[in-house]
Amino acid sequence: MVDVERQADPARRRIFKTLAALLPSLIGCAAVVALLIHQERLVVDLENGIVRFQTPPTYLEEPGHEVSGHRYLYDAHLGWRNIPSWKSSTHGRTLTINSKGLRDREYRFERTPGVPRMLVLGDSFTWGYGVSDEEIFTEVMEQAFTDAGTPWEVVNSGVSGWGTDQEYLFLRREGFRYRPDLLILAFYVNNDPLEVSASVTYGMGKPYFASTNLGQPFPPTVASPGEQIRWLENRQPLAVTLALVGGIQEECRKLGAQMVLMKFGVFGHEENPIATEFSTEFLAATRTTLPEISILDLDLEFSAAGLTHEQVFNGNHDRHWNAFGHRFVADALRRHLVATGLAEVGQGTPGSKGGASL
Repeated sequence: MVDVERQADPARRRIFKTLAALLPSLIGCAAVVALLIHQERLVVDLENGIVRFQTPPTYLEEPGHEVSGHRYLYDAHLGWRNIPSWKSSTHGRTLTINSKGLRDREYRFERTPGVPRMLVLGDSFTWGYGVSDEEIFTEVMEQAFTDAGTPWEVVNSGVSGWGTDQEYLFLRREGFRYRPDLLILAFYVNNDPLEVSASVTYGMGKPYFASTNLGQPFPPTVASPGEQIRWLENRQPLAVTLALVGGIQEECRKLGAQMVLMKFGVFGHEENPIATEFSTEFLAATRTTLPEISILDLDLEFSAAGLTHEQVFNGNHDRHWNAFGHRFVADALRRHLVATGLAEVGQGTPGSKGGASL
Protein backbone atom coordinates (compact mmCIF):
# COMPACT_ATOMS: atom_id res chain seq x y z
CA MET A 1 0.00 0.00 0.00
CA VAL A 2 1.30 3.43 -0.92
CA ASP A 3 1.81 5.84 2.00
CA VAL A 4 -0.05 8.91 0.61
CA GLU A 5 0.90 11.16 3.52
CA ARG A 6 4.60 10.31 3.14
CA GLN A 7 4.44 11.04 -0.58
CA ALA A 8 2.81 14.42 0.10
CA ASP A 9 5.49 15.53 2.56
CA PRO A 10 8.04 16.55 -0.14
CA ALA A 11 5.34 18.61 -1.92
CA ARG A 12 4.42 20.36 1.32
CA ARG A 13 8.05 21.03 2.09
CA ARG A 14 8.56 22.60 -1.34
CA ILE A 15 5.54 24.86 -0.81
CA PHE A 16 6.77 25.94 2.62
CA LYS A 17 10.28 26.56 1.29
CA THR A 18 8.88 28.66 -1.54
CA LEU A 19 6.72 30.68 0.86
CA ALA A 20 9.66 31.14 3.23
CA ALA A 21 11.77 32.42 0.35
CA LEU A 22 9.06 34.78 -0.88
CA LEU A 23 8.00 36.11 2.52
CA PRO A 24 10.84 38.65 2.89
CA SER A 25 10.15 39.91 -0.63
CA LEU A 26 6.42 40.21 0.06
CA ILE A 27 7.11 42.06 3.31
CA GLY A 28 9.56 44.31 1.47
CA CYS A 29 7.02 45.06 -1.25
CA ALA A 30 4.36 45.85 1.34
CA ALA A 31 6.79 48.17 3.13
CA VAL A 32 7.63 49.96 -0.11
CA VAL A 33 3.92 50.40 -0.94
CA ALA A 34 3.23 51.68 2.58
CA LEU A 35 6.12 54.14 2.29
CA LEU A 36 4.92 55.40 -1.10
CA ILE A 37 1.41 55.88 0.30
CA HIS A 38 2.81 57.66 3.37
CA GLN A 39 4.88 59.96 1.14
CA GLU A 40 1.73 60.50 -0.98
CA ARG A 41 3.54 59.33 -4.09
CA LEU A 42 1.04 56.49 -4.50
CA VAL A 43 -2.73 57.06 -4.33
CA VAL A 44 -4.89 54.01 -3.58
CA ASP A 45 -8.61 54.70 -3.78
CA LEU A 46 -10.29 51.35 -3.10
CA GLU A 47 -13.79 52.87 -3.15
CA ASN A 48 -13.42 54.01 -6.77
CA GLY A 49 -10.92 51.34 -7.82
CA ILE A 50 -8.14 53.86 -8.56
CA VAL A 51 -4.41 53.29 -8.07
CA ARG A 52 -2.04 55.90 -9.45
CA PHE A 53 1.39 57.41 -8.94
CA GLN A 54 1.72 61.15 -8.51
CA THR A 55 4.22 63.87 -7.73
CA PRO A 56 4.18 64.29 -3.94
CA PRO A 57 2.04 67.25 -2.86
CA THR A 58 3.64 70.39 -1.46
CA TYR A 59 2.25 71.97 1.69
CA LEU A 60 2.23 75.59 2.84
CA GLU A 61 1.91 77.02 6.33
CA GLU A 62 0.72 80.49 7.19
CA PRO A 63 2.58 82.68 9.69
CA GLY A 64 1.53 81.63 13.18
CA HIS A 65 0.45 78.17 12.04
CA GLU A 66 1.81 76.74 15.30
CA VAL A 67 -1.13 78.43 17.06
CA SER A 68 -3.82 78.45 14.37
CA GLY A 69 -3.17 74.91 13.10
CA HIS A 70 -3.69 76.08 9.53
CA ARG A 71 -1.92 74.34 6.65
CA TYR A 72 -2.63 74.44 2.95
CA LEU A 73 -1.91 72.49 -0.19
CA TYR A 74 0.15 74.29 -2.84
CA ASP A 75 -1.82 74.73 -6.05
CA ALA A 76 -0.10 75.95 -9.20
CA HIS A 77 -3.26 77.68 -10.46
CA LEU A 78 -4.78 79.01 -7.23
CA GLY A 79 -1.69 79.51 -5.05
CA TRP A 80 -3.02 77.36 -2.23
CA ARG A 81 -6.15 75.49 -1.22
CA ASN A 82 -7.48 73.33 1.60
CA ILE A 83 -5.84 69.94 2.13
CA PRO A 84 -8.33 67.21 1.11
CA SER A 85 -9.38 64.65 3.73
CA TRP A 86 -7.59 66.51 6.52
CA LYS A 87 -8.57 66.69 10.17
CA SER A 88 -6.99 69.10 12.61
CA SER A 89 -8.04 71.96 14.86
CA THR A 90 -8.14 75.75 14.55
CA HIS A 91 -7.43 77.49 17.82
CA GLY A 92 -8.50 74.33 19.61
CA ARG A 93 -11.74 73.90 17.64
CA THR A 94 -12.62 71.09 15.26
CA LEU A 95 -11.35 71.55 11.69
CA THR A 96 -12.41 69.01 9.07
CA ILE A 97 -11.74 69.16 5.32
CA ASN A 98 -13.64 66.75 3.08
CA SER A 99 -12.24 64.61 0.26
CA LYS A 100 -12.74 67.41 -2.31
CA GLY A 101 -10.88 70.00 -0.23
CA LEU A 102 -13.90 71.82 1.22
CA ARG A 103 -14.41 72.62 4.89
CA ASP A 104 -17.77 70.93 4.83
CA ARG A 105 -19.41 67.53 4.91
CA GLU A 106 -18.97 65.29 1.90
CA TYR A 107 -20.74 66.49 -1.24
CA ARG A 108 -20.94 64.78 -4.59
CA PHE A 109 -20.78 66.93 -7.70
CA GLU A 110 -24.06 65.32 -8.71
CA ARG A 111 -27.16 66.98 -7.30
CA THR A 112 -29.49 65.37 -4.79
CA PRO A 113 -32.83 65.08 -6.64
CA GLY A 114 -35.37 67.59 -5.43
CA VAL A 115 -33.00 69.52 -3.15
CA PRO A 116 -31.81 73.00 -4.22
CA ARG A 117 -28.15 73.83 -3.75
CA MET A 118 -26.16 76.97 -3.08
CA LEU A 119 -22.39 77.43 -3.35
CA VAL A 120 -20.65 79.93 -1.08
CA LEU A 121 -17.38 81.60 -2.13
CA GLY A 122 -15.26 83.43 0.42
CA ASP A 123 -12.14 83.76 2.51
CA SER A 124 -11.40 83.00 6.16
CA PHE A 125 -14.81 84.27 7.32
CA THR A 126 -16.56 81.75 5.10
CA TRP A 127 -13.95 79.10 5.82
CA GLY A 128 -14.68 79.51 9.52
CA TYR A 129 -11.53 80.96 11.07
CA GLY A 130 -11.46 80.20 14.79
CA VAL A 131 -14.81 78.39 15.06
CA SER A 132 -15.74 74.71 14.94
CA ASP A 133 -17.07 73.00 11.83
CA GLU A 134 -20.69 73.04 12.97
CA GLU A 135 -20.55 76.72 14.01
CA ILE A 136 -19.80 78.12 10.53
CA PHE A 137 -22.69 80.19 9.14
CA THR A 138 -23.06 77.88 6.13
CA GLU A 139 -23.70 74.90 8.40
CA VAL A 140 -26.00 76.86 10.71
CA MET A 141 -28.04 78.10 7.76
CA GLU A 142 -28.25 74.67 6.14
CA GLN A 143 -29.58 73.20 9.38
CA ALA A 144 -32.11 76.05 9.75
CA PHE A 145 -33.48 75.41 6.25
CA THR A 146 -33.80 71.71 7.09
CA ASP A 147 -35.54 72.42 10.38
CA ALA A 148 -37.99 74.72 8.57
CA GLY A 149 -38.97 71.93 6.19
CA THR A 150 -37.36 73.59 3.15
CA PRO A 151 -33.96 71.88 2.92
CA TRP A 152 -31.06 73.33 0.97
CA GLU A 153 -27.59 71.97 0.38
CA VAL A 154 -25.14 74.74 1.30
CA VAL A 155 -21.67 74.00 -0.10
CA ASN A 156 -18.88 75.93 1.63
CA SER A 157 -15.92 76.49 -0.70
CA GLY A 158 -14.21 79.17 1.40
CA VAL A 159 -10.42 79.12 1.78
CA SER A 160 -8.60 81.21 4.35
CA GLY A 161 -6.64 84.02 2.73
CA TRP A 162 -8.20 83.78 -0.72
CA GLY A 163 -9.02 86.91 -2.67
CA THR A 164 -11.91 87.39 -5.09
CA ASP A 165 -9.56 86.55 -7.98
CA GLN A 166 -8.78 83.11 -6.54
CA GLU A 167 -12.46 82.53 -5.85
CA TYR A 168 -13.30 83.45 -9.45
CA LEU A 169 -10.68 81.03 -10.78
CA PHE A 170 -11.86 78.25 -8.46
CA LEU A 171 -15.42 78.79 -9.64
CA ARG A 172 -14.44 78.44 -13.28
CA ARG A 173 -12.17 75.43 -12.72
CA GLU A 174 -14.20 73.46 -10.21
CA GLY A 175 -16.94 75.31 -8.36
CA PHE A 176 -19.61 75.05 -11.02
CA ARG A 177 -19.23 71.28 -11.10
CA TYR A 178 -21.52 71.40 -8.06
CA ARG A 179 -24.27 72.85 -10.29
CA PRO A 180 -25.66 75.35 -7.75
CA ASP A 181 -28.99 77.12 -8.11
CA LEU A 182 -27.63 80.02 -6.10
CA LEU A 183 -24.15 81.45 -5.58
CA ILE A 184 -23.18 83.55 -2.53
CA LEU A 185 -20.07 85.72 -2.85
CA ALA A 186 -18.86 86.75 0.61
CA PHE A 187 -16.86 89.94 0.11
CA TYR A 188 -14.71 91.39 2.91
CA VAL A 189 -14.06 95.06 2.10
CA ASN A 190 -11.31 95.36 4.70
CA ASN A 191 -8.75 93.35 2.74
CA ASP A 192 -10.25 91.72 -0.38
CA PRO A 193 -9.45 94.82 -2.52
CA LEU A 194 -5.81 94.60 -1.40
CA GLU A 195 -5.59 90.89 -2.14
CA VAL A 196 -6.77 91.27 -5.74
CA SER A 197 -4.17 94.00 -6.22
CA ALA A 198 -1.05 91.91 -5.66
CA SER A 199 0.63 88.65 -6.64
CA VAL A 200 1.67 87.89 -3.05
CA THR A 201 -0.42 87.77 0.13
CA TYR A 202 0.49 86.35 3.54
CA GLY A 203 3.92 85.57 2.16
CA MET A 204 2.46 83.15 -0.41
CA GLY A 205 2.31 83.52 -4.17
CA LYS A 206 -1.06 83.77 -5.90
CA PRO A 207 -2.57 84.38 -9.34
CA TYR A 208 -3.07 88.02 -10.21
CA PHE A 209 -4.99 90.02 -12.81
CA ALA A 210 -3.07 93.09 -13.93
CA SER A 211 -6.18 94.75 -15.35
CA THR A 212 -9.90 94.31 -15.87
CA ASN A 213 -9.11 91.84 -18.66
CA LEU A 214 -9.80 88.50 -16.98
CA GLY A 215 -8.59 86.34 -19.82
CA GLN A 216 -5.40 85.03 -18.23
CA PRO A 217 -4.01 85.64 -14.74
CA PHE A 218 -0.33 86.29 -14.22
CA PRO A 219 1.64 84.25 -13.59
CA PRO A 220 -0.09 81.36 -15.36
CA THR A 221 1.64 79.06 -12.87
CA VAL A 222 2.17 80.27 -9.31
CA ALA A 223 5.70 79.85 -7.96
CA SER A 224 6.01 76.84 -5.67
CA PRO A 225 7.44 77.16 -2.13
CA GLY A 226 11.16 77.76 -2.25
CA GLU A 227 11.02 79.48 -5.63
CA GLN A 228 11.38 83.22 -5.95
CA ILE A 229 8.02 85.00 -5.88
CA ARG A 230 7.77 88.05 -8.07
CA TRP A 231 5.90 90.94 -6.48
CA LEU A 232 3.40 92.56 -8.83
CA GLU A 233 0.56 94.92 -8.14
CA ASN A 234 -2.12 96.91 -9.90
CA ARG A 235 -3.35 100.31 -8.76
CA GLN A 236 -6.99 99.94 -9.68
CA PRO A 237 -8.50 97.65 -7.02
CA LEU A 238 -12.05 98.93 -7.50
CA ALA A 239 -12.03 98.38 -11.26
CA VAL A 240 -10.47 94.91 -10.98
CA THR A 241 -12.84 93.94 -8.16
CA LEU A 242 -15.87 95.02 -10.20
CA ALA A 243 -14.55 93.06 -13.18
CA LEU A 244 -14.18 89.94 -11.02
CA VAL A 245 -17.66 90.30 -9.52
CA GLY A 246 -19.01 90.83 -13.02
CA GLY A 247 -17.09 87.78 -14.21
CA ILE A 248 -18.61 85.66 -11.46
CA GLN A 249 -22.08 86.97 -12.31
CA GLU A 250 -21.55 86.14 -15.98
CA GLU A 251 -20.55 82.58 -15.08
CA CYS A 252 -23.74 82.34 -12.99
CA ARG A 253 -25.79 83.60 -15.93
CA LYS A 254 -24.36 80.89 -18.19
CA LEU A 255 -25.36 78.24 -15.68
CA GLY A 256 -28.72 79.77 -14.88
CA ALA A 257 -27.81 80.39 -11.24
CA GLN A 258 -28.78 83.44 -9.19
CA MET A 259 -26.10 85.46 -7.39
CA VAL A 260 -25.99 87.24 -4.03
CA LEU A 261 -23.19 89.58 -2.99
CA MET A 262 -22.77 89.53 0.80
CA LYS A 263 -20.63 92.53 1.76
CA PHE A 264 -19.06 93.13 5.18
CA GLY A 265 -15.93 94.50 6.86
CA VAL A 266 -16.82 98.04 7.98
CA PHE A 267 -18.50 96.96 11.22
CA GLY A 268 -15.63 96.25 13.58
CA HIS A 269 -13.16 98.25 11.50
CA GLU A 270 -14.56 101.77 11.83
CA GLU A 271 -11.06 103.07 12.43
CA ASN A 272 -10.20 102.20 8.81
CA PRO A 273 -11.63 105.01 6.63
CA ILE A 274 -10.21 103.41 3.48
CA ALA A 275 -12.44 100.36 3.94
CA THR A 276 -15.46 102.56 4.58
CA GLU A 277 -14.79 104.64 1.46
CA PHE A 278 -14.20 101.56 -0.69
CA SER A 279 -17.39 99.97 0.63
CA THR A 280 -19.46 103.00 -0.40
CA GLU A 281 -17.90 103.24 -3.85
CA PHE A 282 -18.03 99.49 -4.43
CA LEU A 283 -21.72 99.14 -3.55
CA ALA A 284 -22.69 102.17 -5.64
CA ALA A 285 -20.74 100.90 -8.66
CA THR A 286 -22.12 97.38 -8.29
CA ARG A 287 -25.71 98.59 -8.12
CA THR A 288 -25.13 100.75 -11.21
CA THR A 289 -23.18 98.33 -13.41
CA LEU A 290 -24.46 94.96 -12.14
CA PRO A 291 -28.07 95.65 -11.08
CA GLU A 292 -29.13 92.01 -11.42
CA ILE A 293 -26.97 90.99 -8.44
CA SER A 294 -28.82 90.83 -5.13
CA ILE A 295 -26.84 92.61 -2.39
CA LEU A 296 -26.86 91.91 1.34
CA ASP A 297 -24.98 94.56 3.35
CA LEU A 298 -24.03 92.76 6.56
CA ASP A 299 -22.53 95.93 8.00
CA LEU A 300 -26.00 97.48 7.97
CA GLU A 301 -27.46 94.29 9.45
CA PHE A 302 -25.00 94.31 12.36
CA SER A 303 -25.63 97.98 13.07
CA ALA A 304 -29.42 97.80 12.69
CA ALA A 305 -29.55 94.95 15.20
CA GLY A 306 -27.69 97.13 17.73
CA LEU A 307 -24.93 94.58 18.16
CA THR A 308 -21.64 95.41 19.87
CA HIS A 309 -18.22 94.42 18.63
CA GLU A 310 -17.82 92.22 21.70
CA GLN A 311 -20.91 90.20 20.81
CA VAL A 312 -19.72 89.50 17.28
CA PHE A 313 -15.95 89.08 17.69
CA ASN A 314 -15.03 88.29 21.30
CA GLY A 315 -13.38 84.93 21.80
CA ASN A 316 -12.04 84.70 18.26
CA HIS A 317 -8.87 86.02 16.62
CA ASP A 318 -8.06 88.85 14.21
CA ARG A 319 -11.62 90.16 14.51
CA HIS A 320 -13.20 87.17 12.86
CA TRP A 321 -16.79 86.32 13.76
CA ASN A 322 -17.28 84.17 16.83
CA ALA A 323 -20.01 81.49 17.04
CA PHE A 324 -22.67 84.11 17.80
CA GLY A 325 -21.50 86.21 14.84
CA HIS A 326 -21.83 83.22 12.53
CA ARG A 327 -25.35 82.50 13.82
CA PHE A 328 -26.32 86.10 13.17
CA VAL A 329 -24.88 85.99 9.63
CA ALA A 330 -26.71 82.72 8.93
CA ASP A 331 -29.98 84.28 10.04
CA ALA A 332 -29.43 87.53 8.14
CA LEU A 333 -28.53 85.71 4.92
CA ARG A 334 -31.42 83.31 5.20
CA ARG A 335 -33.89 86.14 5.82
CA HIS A 336 -32.48 87.98 2.81
CA LEU A 337 -32.91 84.93 0.57
CA VAL A 338 -36.50 84.49 1.70
CA ALA A 339 -37.35 88.20 1.42
CA THR A 340 -35.97 88.41 -2.13
CA GLY A 341 -37.74 85.24 -3.24
CA LEU A 342 -34.50 83.36 -3.78
CA ALA A 343 -35.48 80.76 -1.18
CA GLU A 344 -38.83 79.53 0.05
CA VAL A 345 -40.07 79.95 3.58
CA GLY A 346 -41.26 76.93 5.55
CA GLN A 347 -42.76 76.16 8.91
CA GLY A 348 -40.60 77.26 11.82
CA THR A 349 -38.90 80.08 9.90
CA PRO A 350 -37.75 82.85 12.29
CA GLY A 351 -39.42 85.46 10.06
CA SER A 352 -38.24 88.97 9.27
CA LYS A 353 -37.21 90.15 12.72
CA GLY A 354 -33.55 91.07 13.26
CA GLY A 355 -31.10 89.27 15.49
CA ALA A 356 -29.47 85.86 15.61
CA SER A 357 -32.66 83.92 16.12
CA LEU A 358 -31.37 80.61 14.76
